[in-house]
Amino acid sequence: MVTAELESLLVQEKVISQSQLKRALEFQGEVGGRLPVVLVKLGVVDEKKLVQFFAKNAHLKVVDLDELILPVNLIRKIPKDIMERHQIIPVAWNADTETLTVVTFDPYDIAALEELQIAVECKVVINLATRSQIVRTINEFFYREEGERARQIKDLDDSARKKGAVKDPKKDKDTLDAWKEALVPLLLDKKLISENELNKKAKELGLIKP
Repeated sequence: MVTAELESLLVQEKVISQSQLKRALEFQGEVGGRLPVVLVKLGVVDEKKLVQFFAKNAHLKVVDLDELILPVNLIRKIPKDIMERHQIIPVAWNADTETLTVVTFDPYDIAALEELQIAVECKVVINLATRSQIVRTINEFFYREEGERARQIKDLDDSARKKGAVKDPKKDKDTLDAWKEALVPLLLDKKLISENELNKKAKELGLIKP
């Protein structure tokens, strides 16, 4: 459905009035953004009502993300930047049919769905949820993951220090070499830290010059 058709249908189905649409389009012209998001931000329509409208007209299922448990491996089927930019999150994977089910707030954001399709290289099925719930789920997931990763790195570092592998990284070159050989491969292999994060940490510890 193109933008003009969506605008017309929103008014025709009395989800919003013509004056509300005009106000939203003016705001959209000033700050940008997708129309459904603009409508919610302006308080023109409740996001739950908008989701139900989309579900009815696009024949899509609405899911409650608060009732789902999303494993790490499932979340990682979509690049983080796509999830954050387009508020799209995976909720199910069917290995038999190689089908990924994702949840979005705006099923008419064709550009976002095309980018997703290219990134995952498999069949994609669309479900719906409110934007606030999707954003909260994404933020909570990555906040927990990053917190757990930081804890694991600290535990590894503490363990190395107790074993004498690391005493004072800024003073003892032999100690630095032992620390790097013991921890760096493990951190990368377990995906507890990226190479960029590792370089940043090394600079902070004085292992490499800025």
